[in-house]
Amino acid sequence: MGPSLAQTLFAGGLHRAQVAAARAAWEQSVDKYRLIVPEGSNRSRMSVVTLRVLEQQSTVEANSYWPHREAEKLTLSQYRPGTVP
Repeated sequence: MGPSLAQTLFAGGLHRAQVAAARAAWEQSVDKYRLIVPEGSNRSRMSVVTLRVLEQQSTVEANSYWPHREAEKLTLSQYRPGTVP
């Protein structure tokens, strides 16, 4: 019974060390997760904001293009036949 008890005690220390190592690895993973998730959320939020700004710019540019295009057509239609210099 003596050698069996000694072996169990040594194994108990080994098991505690393995549990402590596993717990430390788990805590490290949780800390890493807590750093990465907000960063990804911020990137997503910034992408959505950028997309909205670009959509607004596109609308403004499209709205300014057509009136200029129509003015050009009108001027050319008068210039070609010689109505305006």
